[in-house]
Amino acid sequence: MLQYSDKQWCWDLLSAHKNITLQHVLLYPELPWTYKGLSKNRNVSIEYVQQNMCKPWDWELLSQNESMTLEIVEKYKNDFPWHYPSLSKNTNINIHFVCENIEEKWDWMSLSCNAAFRFDDIIKHKQLPWQWYVVTSNPNITVDHIEQFPMFSWNDETVLLKKTIRQRECFLRKCHSEFFMKEIAEEPSLRATGTVVEVDHPIRGKYLTVGNPIKMSDSETVVTRSPLLGEHTDEILSELGFTTDELIALRRDQVI
Repeated sequence: MLQYSDKQWCWDLLSAHKNITLQHVLLYPELPWTYKGLSKNRNVSIEYVQQNMCKPWDWELLSQNESMTLEIVEKYKNDFPWHYPSLSKNTNINIHFVCENIEEKWDWMSLSCNAAFRFDDIIKHKQLPWQWYVVTSNPNITVDHIEQFPMFSWNDETVLLKKTIRQRECFLRKCHSEFFMKEIAEEPSLRATGTVVEVDHPIRGKYLTVGNPIKMSDSETVVTRSPLLGEHTDEILSELGFTTDELIALRRDQVI
């Protein structure tokens, strides 16, 4: 990196890059790291933030940084200038912390779709100013939940999308359960079309394998078994010009 330090890097983006660790920052302090970028970097530790409190951290970005765990936020609640609208996007927070700090300026739009909140959390505290239109997009909210509480102002388009996804998943599960290997092996139509073929092997006996997927009327493909170890050695070496005596000598010397 030092070799190319004269290039026109975007140091905001570079400082936030997931491959830039705290060790890199400490090892190369002469590089123009930006604290705006470092505020987004998940490798930044709370100890480093403490040691550089005088630096221009972006607390909006730092508050939603996933490296800032609930334990850290609770421990330094009164010591750091947390930005609660951005903290609303942090998936480390929970409903208990929100309720304990309900007077803070939470962004209820972000809280409503925050994956940290389960259905039970939301329903148990349904008196809170949830944005139900946005709650619909919360990955923890299922169609069953929505149908259980039709009185809320769900997003109809998102509900339709979730219903479509549920139908698709049900269909895929049904297909998966109906086509086990035994049923595939016994399906006569697959045998008839050559999709599944039976091959006889001198060691393992008869077994099923996949046929040639490309079928042409004038170019029939015969699926054969895999060769045994060294089965065609003599044939190949003979084609290359080795005589019978030479092959015997090679075997005697354990070359083949």
